[in-house]
Amino acid sequence: MNVELVINNHPTMDCFNNESFPYNIVSNYKSYEGWLYNNYIGVFISKNFKNEDLAIMNYLIRPFDIPGLEVNELSRNFFYSLKEDTIDFIKNKLTQGYYVFIHLNEFFLPNREYYKKNDFTHDQLIVGYDDKLSSFKLLGYSNRGKQEVTMVEYDKFSYSFDYLKAYNNEQKKITFVKVNECKYKFNVQYLIAQLENYILSVNLSDRDLSYTIPDIFYTSNEIAFGIETYSVINKYYKNMHDNIDLRLPHKLLEHKKWLLEIVSFLIKELIIIDSSSYKGSMNEIVSLALLLKKLSIKYNIVTKNIVRKTTTDKIVEILDVMEKKERAILKQLIVELKNKESE
Repeated sequence: MNVELVINNHPTMDCFNNESFPYNIVSNYKSYEGWLYNNYIGVFISKNFKNEDLAIMNYLIRPFDIPGLEVNELSRNFFYSLKEDTIDFIKNKLTQGYYVFIHLNEFFLPNREYYKKNDFTHDQLIVGYDDKLSSFKLLGYSNRGKQEVTMVEYDKFSYSFDYLKAYNNEQKKITFVKVNECKYKFNVQYLIAQLENYILSVNLSDRDLSYTIPDIFYTSNEIAFGIETYSVINKYYKNMHDNIDLRLPHKLLEHKKWLLEIVSFLIKELIIIDSSSYKGSMNEIVSLALLLKKLSIKYNIVTKNIVRKTTTDKIVEILDVMEKKERAILKQLIVELKNKESE
């Protein structure tokens, strides 16, 4: 038997698996359009760069917390107590239409960076199986540095599953996700609120952010929200001495691409008129974010300190321009949306 659940092969979001997988799933379904374009605006970042895993930006959305999705979680210990055959159990769920979000040990996974090199725990999405090849279809970051579907034979999968080194409770869960119709309707007032929170950098530290940042780090004065993330990223580059964590510029580019998609949606649905060239302005910001990412890659390649210093100086300049342009265009957008609502 051959089963393959639908995924988005050209997703806007592809930086962090736990954020991109839900988007990758629901962006294929028209009924989720309203919810998508009302969300993924708010972002936050830790101001504490002592741990390299904190030098990243995340969305203010708990993964898979999306109306219309049926989400069922099992702890590994509970799963083992069922005494089910792992392969058959997962195949059965895939046949029923459930995506399987799971952490695996990449030492045992072909087409992964750490295959036969080191133990490395990473999240994956099982999207199908092929009995002729005795393999699962696995979405995740491959050894080519991109998010794509690769095959893993059942026996290798079993080793990867059983010999997981879990470092927190999230990694010990198995999550089964099924798509149902989303009845959420796009809400202009909610979009305005989201944009205002972003522009004003409203402190939302009362939310549970532990799914991405360890509890010890997320007190209110250690996190930047909304457009204030620019100042933290700016500081990150100014103080750079080692290699740049390329997930950061990639995430920044992803967020700006998504803001452009929201603007395009508003124009398409005639919610706003592009008389002020919102789309053109957002395209400029996306182009700057892409240049910033390329310069970050250049920084990691070159070795001369003078070239590295010149590169980070240019990146800081780009960040300043991006923030000013984004602040101006989003403020203008909020005004137009409010005027439209008052008509």
